[in-house]
Amino acid sequence: LDVHAKGKLKRKEFLTGISVLGYTGNTSKLWEEMDLKPKSSIRFKDLCPECVDEIREFKLLAGKKIVGLIQASEAAAGPGKSKKAGVPVDNDEFFKLLDAIDYPGDEGRLMLHLDPGESGHISTRTLRILNDQKNEEKAIT
Repeated sequence: LDVHAKGKLKRKEFLTGISVLGYTGNTSKLWEEMDLKPKSSIRFKDLCPECVDEIREFKLLAGKKIVGLIQASEAAAGPGKSKKAGVPVDNDEFFKLLDAIDYPGDEGRLMLHLDPGESGHISTRTLRILNDQKNEEKAIT
């Protein structure tokens, strides 16, 4: 949704994003029902505060191990793969990391937070944004 990793969405970005994710209702009406003006923005912490909290907890527990997972995933992808665009993170490696840090939350739910398009994997781009940003809600892309 948040392709520029700002942590917030303008109306057009939100409406486009939820349509891409499969929302079939009246998107304009949904924006109005959230009592937002046409020029307003919406922050992820307002949409799903528990998502931001769960991602923050993962980031705090994983620390520098996030960088190791990014590097291993990019090395496994081989040369010629765009690191800027991101490469898929091996799901087994991601879940091993969660086990290693004793992540107390729902692992599947965290996976969905970090893979909102449900592509079946987390991208190194998402993990890089999470690692580099101070604000966890900017990692929900």
